[in-house]
This record gives sequence, structure tokens and C-alpha cells, in this order.
Amino acid sequence: MSQSVIVVLIVYTNAVWIFKMQEHTKNYMFFFGYQIAEDCECEICRSPCQDIHHIIPRSKFGKKRKDEQDYVRNLIGLCRLHHDQAHAEVLTKEYLTEIHLKYMEQNGIKSNGR
Repeated sequence: MSQSVIVVLIVYTNAVWIFKMQEHTKNYMFFFGYQIAEDCECEICRSPCQDIHHIIPRSKFGKKRKDEQDYVRNLIGLCRLHHDQAHAEVLTKEYLTEIHLKYMEQNGIKSNGR
């Protein structure tokens, strides 16, 4: 009996957590079919994903193209190390784009993902 209660609480906790996610994280998880955040992997090293990173920063989109900032083609799942390296520009936008396009192809998804 207590095991059933624990399972219900885990499902409820994950559902609540999803509603608190930022919109770009929800878009990314939905697009790749991840049910819970723990399913997400770093696209570079395949370790658990900690952040969904904007390859082109949101600030570069302007008002007319604001909706494009959260298209999946601009989002890459990264572990903490690689996310920090992306922000420090150790990993270039070109490199991240190349890795992301390969990841999308490996998952059977065309590169025009929104």
C-alpha cells in the first residue's frame, strides 16, 4: 500500500515540476519526447542534461523574431560543464550548432525543427 502512495507522489511531483519549467525547456523536452527531465542527456557527452541552452542568445532576436528564440533548432541540451563552457565561449555557436544538428539527425528529426 505504501509503495502505491510513493509512486503517486513521484508522478505528482514530476507533473508539478514540468509546469514550473521555462517555456524553452518544455519545447525541447516535448520535441524530443522526454517525459521527465532526468531522461534528457547532454548532446555532447551524453551525461545527464542540466540545462537547455540557447545556441543564439535570446537577446539577439529582437521583437519581430522573438518567437524564434525558443525553436528547437536553437536549443541544445547540455550538462553543467558544457553549459558553462558555452557561456564562456569555449564552445562556439558554430560547434554547438553542428553537434545539435547531428543529434537531431540521430534522433530521426529534420534540422528545420521548431
